[in-house]
Amino acid sequence: MRIFFAYVPIDEVPLHLSPVCLHHHLKQTPMESTNSVLTPEPSNHGMIRMDQRGISKGAVQKVIDKGRVIHKQSLKYFFVPKSQTRDWTPGDQAMVMDLVVITDLYVREVVTCYRHPQAVHRIKKKSKRLRKKNT
Repeated sequence: MRIFFAYVPIDEVPLHLSPVCLHHHLKQTPMESTNSVLTPEPSNHGMIRMDQRGISKGAVQKVIDKGRVIHKQSLKYFFVPKSQTRDWTPGDQAMVMDLVVITDLYVREVVTCYRHPQAVHRIKKKSKRLRKKNT
């Protein structure tokens, strides 16, 4: 399947539309937003790391759905700050505490995930020069 601008399949876009009408059609087409539910699949490496570290898919999904994101190195780093989990149940707090989920830029694939109390601080200090080129 070919993809057209903003994740709209080309098969769903009428080809007879002028550029102005096409723009109007795309504005009315449901598109991915920050409020939509993103369900990326773990990569092979991501699955191995999740199993090794005892991190469930539910925990990963909760961090992606409820957490904040840092954009670095052409990746997205998702985490849930402690201040955001104060009114959560203790089980949910423990599930996402110090958990960082790394996805590709379009949140299609979980690259890896890990727990570390200082992870957010270290991610914020990463150099922009470490960014992958041509991706």
